[in-house]
Amino acid sequence: MKNSLIIIVSVVIGVIFTPITLYVGAGGHGVMFPLYILFPFCLFITAILNIGGTGSLFLILLMIAQYTIYGVALVIGNNMGKLKETLFSLLLLHAAAVCLLIFMINVWVW
Repeated sequence: MKNSLIIIVSVVIGVIFTPITLYVGAGGHGVMFPLYILFPFCLFITAILNIGGTGSLFLILLMIAQYTIYGVALVIGNNMGKLKETLFSLLLLHAAAVCLLIFMINVWVW
């Protein structure tokens, strides 16, 4: 896969998922689970820094940046010839962050 395509796809994913999850989350008064699944790092950062709430400009920029950073990591992995390993590592890191976030905020999904 070409490096520019990886970056473009990752930015598009971030741009598409951001408004959808914010709409579903309704500024913290709706269903928050999609935010926990798709953007765990953004929620960690905003919680730790105590900056804004759901729907703040800082959070929205972080949400778009998260998948862009994933794309950059995939480009680096692709250049090193380790695209599959990088993708698997990102998947594990993201899944671990989701599990930790759900544990930390006491959201139990049955």
